[in-house]
Amino acid sequence: MRSKSFRIETPRIPKQLSNKVITTLENEAEYAAVMLSGCDLARQKAEDILLDQAHLRRVNLNRTGLKNLRIFDSRIEDADISGAIWEHARFRRVEFIGCRLLGIQLMEAEMENAFFRECILENAILISAKLSSVLFEKCNLQNSSIEKTTLAETVFRNCDLTNAIFSGTKFSGTDLRGSSIGRMQIDPRDVRGAIIDSTQALQVVGLLGVTIKDEDEQPFS
Repeated sequence: MRSKSFRIETPRIPKQLSNKVITTLENEAEYAAVMLSGCDLARQKAEDILLDQAHLRRVNLNRTGLKNLRIFDSRIEDADISGAIWEHARFRRVEFIGCRLLGIQLMEAEMENAFFRECILENAILISAKLSSVLFEKCNLQNSSIEKTTLAETVFRNCDLTNAIFSGTKFSGTDLRGSSIGRMQIDPRDVRGAIIDSTQALQVVGLLGVTIKDEDEQPFS
């Protein structure tokens, strides 16, 4: 359930969609107001594809190489997008539900009003991305690498960020409350702006290399 204090715009998808089956991704193809179900598009490469007001279910996009992909007002469910390399992708009002995105590489992506729920993003790589009003809910981001990325009003709710690497990433109102952040790697200069809960405070102190000892404890053992 989404927090009352955090709102993202949901996809504007028509109730009636035309069913379409595709087997090949073509450059500059546009898919608007369509339902794509069960399509196997693994390992294909294409540029400048537009998905607008689309609903994708159980689509195989494993190891696809897509440049300048644009996804607007769309919902993607139970899709396999593992190992994909998507450069300069743009997401606006998009939902990813129950998707496998293991090892996905998103270079210079832009996301606005995006929602990831119960997705697997282990070993995912985001480089020079811009996220604004993005919610990750119950997602697995273990060993992910988020580099030189802006996380503006981004929420990680009940996510697993164990061993995640944040390098040169800006936390601007980024909410980590309720998520596992053990062994997360982050530069102390970058953590400013993050929102954490009281149970995470000690973990964050540890991440910054600070040791907490009570006054009556010996500094060295």
